[in-house]
Amino acid sequence: MAKVFAIVCLSACYAGMFNGTGFLDGIKANIDSLSKKATSFGAVLLTAFVTGLIACNQTLAIMLTHQLCKDVEKNKEALALYLEDSAVVVAPLIPWSVACAVPLASVGAPSSSVLLAFYLYLLPLWGLFCAMHPKARFPGCLAKQSGRCK
Repeated sequence: MAKVFAIVCLSACYAGMFNGTGFLDGIKANIDSLSKKATSFGAVLLTAFVTGLIACNQTLAIMLTHQLCKDVEKNKEALALYLEDSAVVVAPLIPWSVACAVPLASVGAPSSSVLLAFYLYLLPLWGLFCAMHPKARFPGCLAKQSGRCK
């Protein structure tokens, strides 16, 4: 439990440093323009994937994605769903991420096992599909309730 606490604290420190220095301001502008072209969820999903590739840590990827995308979606509940459907489930798909490497190593599974983690890549794809078809009424599209699909 102490290791988990240390990881969260270290991630929060990094996220705080990035926020305080304005280091990410230029990237935020690019994400804002991307959200106008590829939907808000699409921008959050791409940002989550890139931060997951760089951070190698699910907690830091979630915090950085939130910092970078908090202005993309004004509705806080919708942004929380975006983060849940992207940063939380994309991190375990990255083989060098702690969220992938530790579970696979603990059961002795090869990295190719990630290909069988259908939920981890189908959930973001479903969210992207719902965001790209906002007027359609799909059963199971939770976005309708959050305001993602209007």
